Order: sequence, then C-alpha cells, then structure tokens
Amino acid sequence: MDAVQALLQDCIADMRQVGIDQWDEIYPGYGTLLTDIRTETLYLGFKHGATLAGALTLDEFQASEWSMTQWRISGGRIMVVHRVMVSPPHQGQGIGTNLMQFAETWGRAKGYDAIRLDAFSGNPRSLRFYRRLGYHDAGGVRFRKGILRCFEKRLTLDVG
Repeated sequence: MDAVQALLQDCIADMRQVGIDQWDEIYPGYGTLLTDIRTETLYLGFKHGATLAGALTLDEFQASEWSMTQWRISGGRIMVVHRVMVSPPHQGQGIGTNLMQFAETWGRAKGYDAIRLDAFSGNPRSLRFYRRLGYHDAGGVRFRKGILRCFEKRLTLDVG
C-alpha cells in the first residue's frame, strides 16, 4: 500500500507541475486504493521486476455520470479501467502501453466484450494516449474536477 500511495502522490505532483489539476486528496484517496487492493482489482507494473513503475484498476464499475454517454458498443460484458498511473521517471518508456495491453489481454481472457474508461479533458497527453491505442471517444461527462472524456474499445470480433 505504501508503494502505491507513493506512486499516486508522485503522479499528482507531476501533473500539477504541468498545470493539470486532475487528482487530489479527495480522489483517488487512500480509501479508494485500499478498496482496489482488498477487492484484488489493482494491478501493478514493475520495471526490471523490482521497481514499481505503474498501476491500474480493472473492474466492472461504470460511474452513473456515464449513463448519458453515446457508447457505440452495447450489450455483452464491459470491463472498466480506472486510475492508470505511471511513475513520472518511467513515463515515455512504454509502461502505460504495456499496462493497457495487459488490460486488454486480461479482459479478453476473462470474456469481456469491450473495455471502457474516462480521461480528464485537461490532460492532453492521456487523451492522445488512448486515441493512439485505438480507443473511440464517446463524448464528455462532468465530474467534480470538470469534463472527462469517455473512451471505449471492442475486445472481441464484431460479428454483427
């Protein structure tokens, strides 16, 4: 827990240095991370097998704010990605891409049909990242910190 909390704080500080006010002491807080650990939905990425370089959460929770989103993919099982973090010293080294490839592979193996997530509209780097990975922008929703863009990607072959 200490290492994950330190990773989160490093990510918050890094975003604030470039004027991105995405995360704070309210979200995602200690309790959120503790729940992720206890529910075994938090996945960690390590560099050279020892250094914590990133993390993300995978579950099925879709925020109520998403209800008005114009999703293209409907029906089937939906996996949701939350709280993607890459340690600032390891950014730009493929860690985020590896985490998302893991999420997609894991989702397919568990029988999910699609993957969804949201990304802070004030974080252009993350918006480019998800688009580069082939995620479709399904529109924006308002949260406490502002507008977040909703993204989705099909994990299974579309036979219909």
